[in-house]
Amino acid sequence: MILNSWNTLQNGILSFQINAMNYTGTLRSTCVGFFQLGIDLDPNGTISPWYVEGTNCVAHYFLNSNNPAVQPGFKTPTGTELGLTIQDITSAKEIMFQIIDFSVSGQDRYWNATIPYSGSEFYGTYTQLEFQPVAEPQILDYHFSGSIYNMTYGSAISSMIPLNNSYMLPFTLDAPSTWSLTYYNGQQDGYQQIA
Repeated sequence: MILNSWNTLQNGILSFQINAMNYTGTLRSTCVGFFQLGIDLDPNGTISPWYVEGTNCVAHYFLNSNNPAVQPGFKTPTGTELGLTIQDITSAKEIMFQIIDFSVSGQDRYWNATIPYSGSEFYGTYTQLEFQPVAEPQILDYHFSGSIYNMTYGSAISSMIPLNNSYMLPFTLDAPSTWSLTYYNGQQDGYQQIA
């Protein structure tokens, strides 16, 4: 994901996520077997990384001891490149969540968490842009433009497979009506979100 620009009025309102589900999580509208890795886009060019561990829909923030509450985030420059990965490491019976911020160095570059897991293999996946509802007059004050590319899946990091053109649009929840999602582009294995 590349973040070109964003403007939010408060923490925890706008986020981008990737989701991986086992068979149960894919077929039922439930938080069981549903694993999320996400980034809150916060005011003043800050982001807050978090994950959902597949037993409920509570976001656990990487910052401040994984406290499951909205966190203020850290500064990242315009043009930030982020890599998001959810991996089922079957040999270790665990799931690893990893976010890499390629635009910074030091302690804010890698965000890793692992949880125990011995359930069924991943069965479905999708990306998600989520906007928490706010008062109607405020909604036009929110802006975001960015692109997602090199979207892949597979059974090993060393042999990932690009998503094909049947992946058309990401799931969007409560986004402002002025936002436009472009169609999935097979040449860049991704899409653009334009506010």
